[in-house]
Amino acid sequence: MFNETMWHSEKQVFRAVTGGVYNIPGAYGIIAYGNVFPLKGTIPIATPKAGTIISQGKNVRGSGTSFTTSLQREDFIYANGVVRKIDEIISDTLLILVEGFPSDITSAHGLWVCSPQIYKSIYAKSTDSTNNAILQEATFVKDDVSVTGGAPLSYDATQGQISFEVSR
Repeated sequence: MFNETMWHSEKQVFRAVTGGVYNIPGAYGIIAYGNVFPLKGTIPIATPKAGTIISQGKNVRGSGTSFTTSLQREDFIYANGVVRKIDEIISDTLLILVEGFPSDITSAHGLWVCSPQIYKSIYAKSTDSTNNAILQEATFVKDDVSVTGGAPLSYDATQGQISFEVSR
């Protein structure tokens, strides 16, 4: 019998495989598409902002940046192959991260940003039968699966392959 009390919100599901064709919502909900989904990067795809950054621990200093107007608390910065969440924006040239990068950024690095929670969920699966990928700074072996609440993920599939399914 049909259960009329159950309600399921409508959702859109998009898929991408590293190295393959993709058509997924990117920054600001704009559909990103192409023939070769990046082998290394973030999901959602990070977008460049004006200026460069260096870091020391949790502190990030910018040059030519406008942190107060171009970023929001809880955005994510992508640098050195990882994403880090912004905890506090102090000025146009200084912000504090929740957790520092694995190693300090000592020479000017372009500012790349991911917005938080543009997806309801991200399902990632390592699909290469012989090579491991990297997801969130950890080895991602064949048939490993990661499901998140939609916060940005960093990945490196230059040696492996990852299949992503995102819902919004």
